[in-house]
Amino acid sequence: MSPPNDSRPGGGDGFTQYPNRLFGVLLPIQGATYVQLRRHKNKHDGSHPSVDTVAKAVGKPQRTVERAIRALVEAEEIRRESRGQNRPCRNHFRAVPDADGKETFTKVPNWVLDRGLSPAALMVYVTVLEVHEVSKTLRVEDIARKCRAGTDTVNGAVEELERRRLIKVRSNRFRCQRKQYEILPRQPADMDLPEVAVHQTPPDVDLPEVAVHLPEVAVHLPEVADEKDSLQKDSSEKDSTSPLGGLTTAVQGQTLNQSHGDGQELAAVGDDFENSPGFLEFLERKKSQDPHGSWDGTSLRRRFALTEYRRLLESEESPDIPVPALDTVTGSTAHGLESHKSALGGLEQRLAQHREPTSDSRGELQQRHKQDLAQRLANHR
Repeated sequence: MSPPNDSRPGGGDGFTQYPNRLFGVLLPIQGATYVQLRRHKNKHDGSHPSVDTVAKAVGKPQRTVERAIRALVEAEEIRRESRGQNRPCRNHFRAVPDADGKETFTKVPNWVLDRGLSPAALMVYVTVLEVHEVSKTLRVEDIARKCRAGTDTVNGAVEELERRRLIKVRSNRFRCQRKQYEILPRQPADMDLPEVAVHQTPPDVDLPEVAVHLPEVAVHLPEVADEKDSLQKDSSEKDSTSPLGGLTTAVQGQTLNQSHGDGQELAAVGDDFENSPGFLEFLERKKSQDPHGSWDGTSLRRRFALTEYRRLLESEESPDIPVPALDTVTGSTAHGLESHKSALGGLEQRLAQHREPTSDSRGELQQRHKQDLAQRLANHR
């Protein structure tokens, strides 16, 4: 568990916490707004920055930031407390501890939040930070899934981060689809230099002329043209070895190459799960627990429910379905596809049995399915 934020207003030279459970759930504008709101949190009087302050830090209009805040409130990630007329609301952030009573965070340096990064670039940087701690390599599709952005948007964000000397991308000549993203240290230009007192030269004092020779500093910008071409080429190819992409995506070979703006919804990877009878019944149970919330196709509540249902199915089916690791690429891809196809056929057969029950046993099957789902949820928690 990460230590708390810097207690000074604005965070100083400390860091801001970003919960790891929000990866793949929030859009870039929502994630950037969440980080900026949490940055102003301190132990004395909480977090209460104005919308104008957050909008300037995010680099988006106030109306866009207000929509992102409403989405966070709707998802119950933050709770707004009124502090009176003409005073910004105080924000309370949701905590979801694990079985040990701890919650995992990614520590985002506050000096990076002052660089004026775009929401997409900021969330790509946070994703690289989270992966950098465990020394993993990533594909562009993996970053796009964690940030809920298109691959073209991720490529542009990576270029921006390289141009600002915040990350360095290393390619493996034998595994060109996966790249290693290195976090660069803070540059001296980003640090707060102390003020130097300027003393005026007294008149009538003859000072010798001093020739000052400044060294020529050559600034070498990283060459990103070849990296951009390589990333665009890799994004057009489908890697069926990702266990997080879903079995249906691996069989049908669908790719997610459309570019999405910061305020647009990205299509979920598990569309088949969202239309399945099991998820619809699971969603009805969620609606009964919170009947006053919004559960339409674009709400964050529905995204949370879909993610929870997909993880529940993956935890149940993982012993029977061999899924290769993210960082393992072998020559048995065809054999893996056949395994996925056979597993998918078994799932479709089970779904067909649930879709077409007899009139005599329909009520009994529904009751049994509800009990089974309740037991799975209890075991999962």
